[in-house]
Amino acid sequence: GDYRKQFGFSEVFLFLLGVNFWNFFGAGVMGFIINLPIANYYEHGTYLTVNHGHAALMGVYGNLALAAILFCCQLLFKSNFWNPRIIKTVFWSINVGLLLMVLMDLFPAGVWQFKTVTESGLWYARSNQFIDSAGFQTLSWMRILGGAIFTLGGVIPLTWFILSRRKNLKNSAAEMEINKLEHGEVENQMA
Repeated sequence: GDYRKQFGFSEVFLFLLGVNFWNFFGAGVMGFIINLPIANYYEHGTYLTVNHGHAALMGVYGNLALAAILFCCQLLFKSNFWNPRIIKTVFWSINVGLLLMVLMDLFPAGVWQFKTVTESGLWYARSNQFIDSAGFQTLSWMRILGGAIFTLGGVIPLTWFILSRRKNLKNSAAEMEINKLEHGEVENQMA
C-alpha cells in the first residue's frame, strides 16, 4: 500500500528484519544450545560451535552491515539507479543460502559430532577418521547448495550493483551550486 511510498527504505529494512530473525534463531536458539554448561563441555570445538558462529555472525552482523551499506547507497545513488528488485533478490539469496548452510550441513553435522563426542570422546569426533567419513563428507558437500545461493544470488549481484553505480552518485550541495552558476540559473533568478 501507501505506506511503502512514504517510507522509502523498504528494501533496506528487509535486512533489519533479517537481523531480528538471526538474532533470535542464530544467536538465541543456536547460542543457547551450545552455552548450557553441561552441553558446552561436550560440544566445544564441534560443528555446533561453527553452526552458531555462522548463524549469529553473518546472520546478525552481516545483515546489519548490509543494511547500513545499502542505506548509505540509497542516499548516495541517483534514484533512477536504485533497483529494489535486485536488493530484494540479494536479501533473500543471502538469508536463504545461509539458512540452507545451517540446516543442511552445520547443524546436522554438529549434532552428529556431539553424539559421537558423548559416545567415543572429543578426540575421535575431531579426528580425520571421523571428519573424512562418508556421512560427514556428504553433509559438508550439501553446504554447496546454500553457499551457491548465498554467493551467486547474493554476494556477486550486490557487489555488481554497488560497483556499477559508483559513478552515478547524487550531486553534493556544492556541486549543485556550481552547476547553477555555470548555467546562469542564479543570474536569471536575480533578474
